[in-house]
Amino acid sequence: MTSLESYLKGFKSDNLYLIGPFAQNAKYQEPVLFIDAGVKYRKKAMGISIGDGDSSSPQQMDILLPERKNESDLEAAFRLLPQFYKHYFMQGFLGGRRDQEWLSIFSGFEYFQQHQISACAHFDSEVLLLSNAKHCMEHQGVFSILCLGKQDHLRVHGEVEYAIYNNLKSFSSHGLSNIAYGKVNIEVQGQILIFRN
Repeated sequence: MTSLESYLKGFKSDNLYLIGPFAQNAKYQEPVLFIDAGVKYRKKAMGISIGDGDSSSPQQMDILLPERKNESDLEAAFRLLPQFYKHYFMQGFLGGRRDQEWLSIFSGFEYFQQHQISACAHFDSEVLLLSNAKHCMEHQGVFSILCLGKQDHLRVHGEVEYAIYNNLKSFSSHGLSNIAYGKVNIEVQGQILIFRN
């Protein structure tokens, strides 16, 4: 049994926190994984650090990954997870290079799609990745929905300017610039991204 499995078995939680390099005001609780440079936000001996140490140091990693590999540290962390959660709070993965932001989001998408789990990944307060889930989003202002692949079902209703009762085409602009006035109910079979502006 890896130290990751041992650590995660100690918690009965539907939530997993993953802390990345830009989580300056991170609020988290256990279970929590610090992904490489995210370890700088670790408090005492909380959580498990995973990475190759290239943006922190190898000595700070509880699970040291090879520096030369064909996946990011975040992808490796997803691959090593021995169980699934309903909510993944992804703090500090936005705010750096645009390519790294997108690849972090798509790492979550790939993980959700591969395992067909019902879950929500919260990338800071800006981006939600929903997979086979019902979610109530509290928001005031503009938001956009981007469909990633085929959905079997998509409904967006509640306190919203444009309700959606039909599936959207993948990567279509149809979900662009909707407006929320409070609680928005979202149901999806498949995966979607929600950008809150």
